[in-house]
Amino acid sequence: MRYKNYIFDLYGTLADIRTDEWSAQLWKKMAILYGYYGAAYTYKELGKAYGELVDKEKKAVRRRHPEYEVIDIKIEKVFRALFTRKGIKPKSSMTA
Repeated sequence: MRYKNYIFDLYGTLADIRTDEWSAQLWKKMAILYGYYGAAYTYKELGKAYGELVDKEKKAVRRRHPEYEVIDIKIEKVFRALFTRKGIKPKSSMTA
């Protein structure tokens, strides 16, 4: 299977990338991936849950660090939470 979308984070230190995180094609592939590990999502449900969890993480960082102008989150927490919402305990290799 060939993928057209990849999600990764370099924390802005090595490269400035532009990713369309709201591409339906991306979420269709991600839903297949999550389903493979037992976390069944529709692609729309997965994209929505991802957005909600990213917002939640950003708000948590803002509360802890109101002085930050740029908010950076640990995206692996979001990926892990997407599994746990479906009752799946992910292995660390699945969310790293």
